[in-house]
Amino acid sequence: MIKALELALADNLIGPIRVHLDAQTAISRLQHTQPDPGQALALQAHALARKLQATSRSVTIHWVPGHRGVPDNKEADRAAKKTAGRPPTSKYTGISLAYIQRACSETARATKANWLTEKLAQQSQQAMGQAYHPPKGWKLNPIAADTYKRLASRYYQFKTRHAPIGTYLHRIKTQDSPRCLRCSRVETRVETPRISEQSPEARLFEDPKTTKALLAFIKAIREKEDYQQAEEQTCRADNWGIEALDEDERNGEG
Repeated sequence: MIKALELALADNLIGPIRVHLDAQTAISRLQHTQPDPGQALALQAHALARKLQATSRSVTIHWVPGHRGVPDNKEADRAAKKTAGRPPTSKYTGISLAYIQRACSETARATKANWLTEKLAQQSQQAMGQAYHPPKGWKLNPIAADTYKRLASRYYQFKTRHAPIGTYLHRIKTQDSPRCLRCSRVETRVETPRISEQSPEARLFEDPKTTKALLAFIKAIREKEDYQQAEEQTCRADNWGIEALDEDERNGEG
């Protein structure tokens, strides 16, 4: 619209001037100059139209269907979008409220996107730092990987000295004493695999040939623990309330 009026003034075209537009929204916007999106362009179009009217050349806007198949129509659309995204130039020094609001929205959106990108990058770095990295030289044991999760987990707990035994529980301060809760012994011979040349136990975990035997041994221990726990639970269920009754009787006798 503005380009057409500028050409009419520059080429001194004879009136009346008729401008054909296929955008009904743009035609509606040119009917007023109130603060709305496109205010600066509307003001510029009105000023150009007044100049033409001052020289007895009336200006009329006509709506036409979309210019499909018209040469250079796509280029004109791209130029219009590019122009609408720029602040007004020429003699109009003011900026419309709509343009300010759009610029603020775009700035806020970009700021949020940058903040989110930085936070996600920091979390990714922290996650990488917290991720488990096996000691140098360790490889995946296919035999342990093929067993069920509970048994494989206990196997690697023993291999990395993180099994729930007295010494480890005491080291992480979840148990007051390093003694075993069942046998009351202090186990100090389980060494880390990194010094396997000094520890027969560690050499067992490093040798793939011993994996099946170790898994069978750990499974047997686990089954024994489960059986003992089941017996203890059954015993507690059978004797439920008896201790409290005995205590009440003793208090009554006293």
